[in-house]
Amino acid sequence: MMKVSQREKRLLWITGIAVLLYLPVDLVILPWWDSRSEEAEKTRIQEKRLVNYQRILKDNGAFEDEFPRIRQQVADLEKGLLDSDSNSLAGAEIQGLVRNMAIGIGLVVHSTDLLAEQKVNDQYTKISTRILLRGSIDHLVSFLVALETGQKLLFLEEVQIDPTHQNVPKEKKIRATLTLSGLKYSEPVQSSENQS
Repeated sequence: MMKVSQREKRLLWITGIAVLLYLPVDLVILPWWDSRSEEAEKTRIQEKRLVNYQRILKDNGAFEDEFPRIRQQVADLEKGLLDSDSNSLAGAEIQGLVRNMAIGIGLVVHSTDLLAEQKVNDQYTKISTRILLRGSIDHLVSFLVALETGQKLLFLEEVQIDPTHQNVPKEKKIRATLTLSGLKYSEPVQSSENQS
């Protein structure tokens, strides 16, 4: 039989004690520590949520005070919508508005084309027209200013400007193709029972 030296006995004892200490640490203490860390992180997240909710509830009264002002702003903006109830009448309305505005400023209207309407959402539909104009660049600028300051909310979506005299730099006559749009209240959807 082999004799175990004193040094080897100590090494075995230290190894045994290390294993006995390692097992409870690995099986009990470390999992408990990890769960505490996770719980602490969850608690911090919940604390941040609670602070945010408290801030929102505290500010809720301030938002309620703003609602009448915001409603008034929306009502003022909606006065700039096209007046016509149907999409076809709104198309004629926007073409008439744009044509009359352009002629009043001194531009020559060559053509206007009504484009397909687009439903923006359940409440609004966008009505668009493309207009071909000729005149001076100064008149076009005045026309664009009139669009900006007019009673109806019309917005410019596309612009193409070409000079009418390529070789005469002092000539300020241009040909412009503009796509303009306006909004109107959407037509109410009729159910299939009402249509039959």
